[in-house]
Amino acid sequence: MNRRLIEKLTTENQKLKKNLLSLHEEIKLRKDLEIQLANSQKVEALGKLAARIAHEINTPAQLICDHLQFVKESIEEIIDPEQAQVALSDFLRDNLPMAIENSIEGVKRIGEIVASMRRFSHREHDNEKHPADINQAVLDSLAVSRNQWKNHAQVTTELKSDLPVVSCLLGEVNQVILNLIINATHAINDFHEKGVLGNITISTSQV
Repeated sequence: MNRRLIEKLTTENQKLKKNLLSLHEEIKLRKDLEIQLANSQKVEALGKLAARIAHEINTPAQLICDHLQFVKESIEEIIDPEQAQVALSDFLRDNLPMAIENSIEGVKRIGEIVASMRRFSHREHDNEKHPADINQAVLDSLAVSRNQWKNHAQVTTELKSDLPVVSCLLGEVNQVILNLIINATHAINDFHEKGVLGNITISTSQV
């Protein structure tokens, strides 16, 4: 009687161990799939963000190219003795400095976009918390997503000037702010007539 009971308990115990092992493998597989899905979503989000950044940089880059072409042609005219008198007309005096100034502004704009992108993606894969400026995170998120909202909404920021730094996962915070901006833009597109700008207000405060 005792032997049969022991054998039965042993068999049931082996079955239980087997089931637990299968369950453990299933849980591990599910976690692996969740990680793969999360990574694929991050890659997709990064691809979309990169496309927006490329478009945003292309605008001032094209402007710089056009102005530099004008500067190049103007210099060629000034160098040519036969064209020098014509080249030094009021039109050239007015437009050449403007072309140079606009080119400088375009370079600054590209620099700002790149700086925002670097801050936005900084420590994206860092799993440790670090002190972060939330106001700067808002500004960087707006900068990298500008192409997403600029034709659909007017953005107002009400950022608390003396907001203390916050220990957080900055990459995750940046992504949350970016998602809020994009979701707000989509909501505006759904409820506003085409060509009518909506309003997005972002504020920070200390609780």
